Amino acid sequence: MSESEVRVNSIKLQKLYPIDLADDLQEECVLLKQFMTANDNKMSLRHFYLFMKQNDLKEAFPYTEIALQRWFSVVKRIKNYLRSRISEERLNSLAILNIEADLTKSINYDSVIDEFVNQFVHRKKM
Repeated sequence: MSESEVRVNSIKLQKLYPIDLADDLQEECVLLKQFMTANDNKMSLRHFYLFMKQNDLKEAFPYTEIALQRWFSVVKRIKNYLRSRISEERLNSLAILNIEADLTKSINYDSVIDEFVNQFVHRKKM
């Protein structure tokens, strides 16, 4: 895409979303294109995302309520589907696991399984 095409398309985009996009969108898009093609550095979208993440540019990512609305819509559909198939207690437990995802990822499941097996063996000996 040439620089003139970037300018034309950014103007079209800005006209579609005048409230959400700043007036300098056109210049920002041109600078972004120049950065991504500098020194024959053809950066893929994934590499560009990683670059922004590594350089702590997360404030530059657009934030919209639409993403949250979509997420809540998906959660509502999943919840309705699961409600018809599992008990309320299990649904609550799954919700807690999802909310506490960081803690869940840090659990050593082998030690949990070993502890569970030891409790079961102890019961059987009685």
